[in-house]
Amino acid sequence: MGGPVTAPVPAGHGAHAAPVLSAAGPQDSATCWAIYVRAVRDGAGAHYSTAERRAWIGATAEPPWMAERLAVGRTWLAKRAGVPVGFLTGTGLADVGPAHLDLFFVLPEARGTGVASALYAAFDAAAAGQAMTGYASLFLRPMLERRGWQTVRPDPQERDGQTLMRFVMARAARPRAGS
Repeated sequence: MGGPVTAPVPAGHGAHAAPVLSAAGPQDSATCWAIYVRAVRDGAGAHYSTAERRAWIGATAEPPWMAERLAVGRTWLAKRAGVPVGFLTGTGLADVGPAHLDLFFVLPEARGTGVASALYAAFDAAAAGQAMTGYASLFLRPMLERRGWQTVRPDPQERDGQTLMRFVMARAARPRAGS
């Protein structure tokens, strides 16, 4: 599968240090697209076939929806040793309704190093006191379940002749700290 490739996470110092999180937005769409492509293409093979991963990625060039989605809500970009390794986008934060986990992708070589946990913790803190909703892949579902999310229902998606399994997920509101 072709597409953009980002540099691997540097080995040695910085590879397992806590990631540095920063705000991201539409100006970071190329970086987030590259992470998205690598996470799906190279990291989802245990759960999705090559044909399913190709259909999931779709375009080989960055599609307009990436910048559009990063412009809505709040996005955190995780870096290790200055190299982008993951991102998470949430919408509806600090609203009356539920917060929505929109995009959540980590490079395969950064998995198991605390990047996903750090990104999720930032989202969770920003959504304090709110219920949460989101869609989860076969890969993401167990992580969310470990954090108190429930599967509402399966939500298979048809793309380019492939059926991609995902799930509608939700988590009840938790009290804000000090409440």
